[in-house]
Amino acid sequence: MCVTTTMRDHHVAGADPALAPLAELSRWIGAAEAAGGESATATANIETALAALREAWSDRDADGRRELADAVTGLVARRREGTVDDVAPAGAELPEVLERLGGRRLRPGQDRAIAAALSGRDALVVMATGSGKSLCYQAPAAVLGGLTVVISPLIALMADQLGGLVRAGIPAAALNSGLSEQEQRDVLARARAGGLRLLYVAPERFNSPAFRRVMSEIRVDLLVVDEAHCVSEWGHEFRPDYRRVGVFRDELRPRATMALTATAATRVRQDILRRIGMRRPLEIVGGFDRPNITFDAMWVEGKGSVARRRGLLHAALRAQDGGKTIVYCGTRRAAEETADDLDAAGHHGGRLPRRSHRQHRRPGGLHWRLGAHRRRHQRVRHGRQRAGCAPGGAHHDSRLARTALPGGRPGRPRRRTRPPHHPGGARR
Repeated sequence: MCVTTTMRDHHVAGADPALAPLAELSRWIGAAEAAGGESATATANIETALAALREAWSDRDADGRRELADAVTGLVARRREGTVDDVAPAGAELPEVLERLGGRRLRPGQDRAIAAALSGRDALVVMATGSGKSLCYQAPAAVLGGLTVVISPLIALMADQLGGLVRAGIPAAALNSGLSEQEQRDVLARARAGGLRLLYVAPERFNSPAFRRVMSEIRVDLLVVDEAHCVSEWGHEFRPDYRRVGVFRDELRPRATMALTATAATRVRQDILRRIGMRRPLEIVGGFDRPNITFDAMWVEGKGSVARRRGLLHAALRAQDGGKTIVYCGTRRAAEETADDLDAAGHHGGRLPRRSHRQHRRPGGLHWRLGAHRRRHQRVRHGRQRAGCAPGGAHHDSRLARTALPGGRPGRPRRRTRPPHHPGGARR
């Protein structure tokens, strides 16, 4: 009898050396679980992965060993007795998945989050916007081979994620109000038939009896709660159904749950864990210091302050020498007036209604984007983002920081400018 192993000497840049063998262990145990027993090939690959994990064990500190032990123990406990014919894993190998998703080098914390999902452990991931939170669940979703359900608050966010997944060749779909009833039925049929790796839904989707009935028939490997701060800090005013995610989780019975957010204080993190009902979660809290982002504050008041603010904004845009800029305004009216002023000044672009998700482009490929941002700011976009301004004053420095962070990338400096509420600084 010929037995082959698929475990190769893969190294994922920036990742824990144990991540690749852990992914293989998860793939083959999952395949054996679905088949009802281990084939000779599955057993050989499982033992090869375990041997690689034993080698990785020696180079870890005490905390790292405990974390790895939890992951391996949880997976090994799922091994099935009995011999079956060879069945290949449904998911792809992790290095291949990362290559397709553009994650050639992992950022700090991503490997731990991916490992938690692969091993079936709940995780709370707090990373600054732009740090690659989506890869933390997209990669394991493609490796595991089952269905990952992603609770996401906005259709625009779903569309953005789906675009990248489709380009990477990973089967994914979204259920939202923009689909016809037939299209929604088709998506659910694909999910039921095992044709999807990721399914994006809004929290309100769980109010649909038909959706919940279909979900009860599907094995969910991973439940992802994106923008998880809505469960606690803003849940009552942003998405009331986020408060019921814990109930949805009990119905889905996922193997693991991952909650992600860009910002959450200790009290908020504890509330998220409690409301979702996460079990022994791994908490991954990244840093928020982005040395390549600079904040400038300028106080403008008195007679003619509106004209001076607009002059400062025009100067800031000219200084960028092209690229995208996000302009934050306190009200919708201020956003409309600012957009009109910038159009008149020659910073041409398209404009979006508040709830529209279509981009109306003008010559040159530039566009303005006007819409609610966490229902606290209005925003206007210009070209490719290289700067952000709040000409009317943002409500709070930390909120501006949260929205500013996406622009900061290693080696690509960004600048944020805002006038504070009073000469002594921003209102606290």
